[in-house]
Amino acid sequence: MQSFYCTPLTNAEPMEPQINKLIEANHNLETIGCGVNDKTLAYIIIMALSDTLLMLQTVLFNKDNTAITSEAVISQILADEERRVNISGGTATAYFMKAGKKVSNNKSRGNQQDKKKCSYCKKKNHEAHEC
Repeated sequence: MQSFYCTPLTNAEPMEPQINKLIEANHNLETIGCGVNDKTLAYIIIMALSDTLLMLQTVLFNKDNTAITSEAVISQILADEERRVNISGGTATAYFMKAGKKVSNNKSRGNQQDKKKCSYCKKKNHEAHEC
């Protein structure tokens, strides 16, 4: 159940297989009587979008409530992904490799941020020009 409610959808990998895992988790929950209805599934998918897809998440949340279905949400997410790949000018494989590197670089930058120490006040997590 945790994988259903806490799995983030990242743009570092193709969206369709990630979304399919959420749908499969819901089907598994349905077999034990704990599945969710289609509208709730749609909102769970929207909430699972990573912070890098905040604009898409906002657009989806602001849709007319009667228009929210898992099929409509998935369709819009996949169309947005296709648009981002086309804008990148490369292949889908190249796009996801580049997006994956950005995610791993941001993680390592976070670790570097924790190790910074100010040369002025000697406190951690910032530098002298930020003091």
